[in-house]
Amino acid sequence: MRMDDDFPYVDHLPKLFRKSPLIKREGIRWYTQRGSRQEFFHWYRILSEAYPGNIIPYQYVPEFIGVSRASVHKRAKNGGLTIFSFVVTEQKYTILGSRKDRDTKKRYDLAILSECMEWYSRLLDRANRSEIDYPSLDEMDQED
Repeated sequence: MRMDDDFPYVDHLPKLFRKSPLIKREGIRWYTQRGSRQEFFHWYRILSEAYPGNIIPYQYVPEFIGVSRASVHKRAKNGGLTIFSFVVTEQKYTILGSRKDRDTKKRYDLAILSECMEWYSRLLDRANRSEIDYPSLDEMDQED
């Protein structure tokens, strides 16, 4: 049974992500920017102001929703989730003195919390229709 993907997405993007040549789209709604550590703080501030209290680290999404990491990644690549990524770069200089930027292993990924909550509620509705035991958010809070 396929889950319908007609739930509402965040319809506004910060101006930085609309037409900036620095932003690379990895998927349909997956936006990646590369830059220095100082640029990361600027990037994070812009996202925090655009989506106050509505962003979650991408690594938390599988646990939050109760699905596998592979299904979250597949959904993000297919445009089912909005993901913002920042890859930290560093500058290296060659022997001839030319500057070369290269990616480090530091990558920060953020997802939109409201989209994750909507996906969770759709899974919960589907489980209720098929009579599969799927814990609600209240039951999950009581277990902790």
